[in-house]
Amino acid sequence: MPLSSFDKILFKLATLLHLGPTFLRRSSLGLLILAALVLGVALTRFLNRQAAIHRNRWRGFLLSILAVLPVPAFLIAAVFFDLNVLGLTFHSAHVELLQRVSLALTVGVAYYVPTRVALLFLRRWGQKLPGKEKTIRLFAFLMEAAVLLIAVYTLLEALHLAPRHEHFAGRLLMTLAIFLGCYGAGKMVTLYLSRMSQEDPSYVRFTEPAVFIARAIFSLLAVMIVLENLGVRLTAVWTTLGVGSVAVAMALQETLSNFFAGLYLLADRPIRAGDFIQFDSGQQGYVLRVGWRSTSIQSLAKNLVVVPNSTLAKAVITNFSHPERQMLLSIEVGVAYGTDPRWVSQVLKEVMEEAVRDRVAGLALDADPQIRFMPGFGDSSLNFTLMVEILDFAQQFHVQTELRMRIVERFQKEGIEFPFPTRTLVFDKSTTEILGLRPRDGGTG
Repeated sequence: MPLSSFDKILFKLATLLHLGPTFLRRSSLGLLILAALVLGVALTRFLNRQAAIHRNRWRGFLLSILAVLPVPAFLIAAVFFDLNVLGLTFHSAHVELLQRVSLALTVGVAYYVPTRVALLFLRRWGQKLPGKEKTIRLFAFLMEAAVLLIAVYTLLEALHLAPRHEHFAGRLLMTLAIFLGCYGAGKMVTLYLSRMSQEDPSYVRFTEPAVFIARAIFSLLAVMIVLENLGVRLTAVWTTLGVGSVAVAMALQETLSNFFAGLYLLADRPIRAGDFIQFDSGQQGYVLRVGWRSTSIQSLAKNLVVVPNSTLAKAVITNFSHPERQMLLSIEVGVAYGTDPRWVSQVLKEVMEEAVRDRVAGLALDADPQIRFMPGFGDSSLNFTLMVEILDFAQQFHVQTELRMRIVERFQKEGIEFPFPTRTLVFDKSTTEILGLRPRDGGTG
């Protein structure tokens, strides 16, 4: 191969410095690559600095895109200059190596620049969506990883590796792609569950175990798919898991029943922490927590009642805290026969309105008391019903006590009598004789 003028100068320089021509040629190539890196990094930093100055403008967006080009462009230019202008490498192995390096850089730039543009658009869009930062970062990571895998696959196809190496690289890329897909799916599920718990803290007890289960499922799925692609047969594993799951389900029937009932309660949310509830059995109290196995309730006597979730799911429950905590309180009042019912209604209404004005603890501030002549005629009294709104179910005890005391005081002042239950017994003559009662005693008993 005839030597170029630069090669002749290079040989003379090597002779003067007592260096081998090959070493000097490689040193020259190293200096070219170093110079390309220095210039590329310097230009990249300059463009990034300018992009930061014009961050919220299109000029900044374009500068951010251009900032990715200098380093690979200068490296490609250095290799091209070495191969086609200086002719520093004369061994075919060196030429082939540099050509492959140049091809790798070109493929990297061809895939990375569009990806960079998409990422910049994605991040700009994410800035307009507060609270979506984690989701945007996840999509950005998945996009970069996917493009990297595609670029490596394209490069492997272009380099024409040996069949053994190409087969190994293909299996490796397939494995990484499967793990990446399962990781992305699992991460999206966990982000959705995390956002649920942030919007409503009562979901935390449901989302924390659900996140763990989701991660375990997607990890197991990824491992199984990879093993299947590697030729590992999982038939025996599936059979063992099937038989084992039946045995576990039979042994843990009650526990699983409570567990799935807890899932229903956490998902459907018929009751929540802080609600006042009453069972069809008569038990009542405030819900402290809804767990996976049981629900804790604090009774009005400050006792802790633990109810299995399976029992809770089957029970008829009255929730006094939903759809709203305010409720209507009814109080029955009886007066003696012969009392004017309109006068009684007016007195009771005045008592109730006075209690509202005095802001009796537990009464709703906008309460509108109602008096009804119901249920009406009793055995020994005329019965009225007072209806008024209270703030909470537990407030009824204080409100009833206060209102009853005010009613008694006002009735005493107005001269309204409370009746005493009485019975009038009338005996015929034969019964009187049998009991030995005298006629004057037979009227009343």
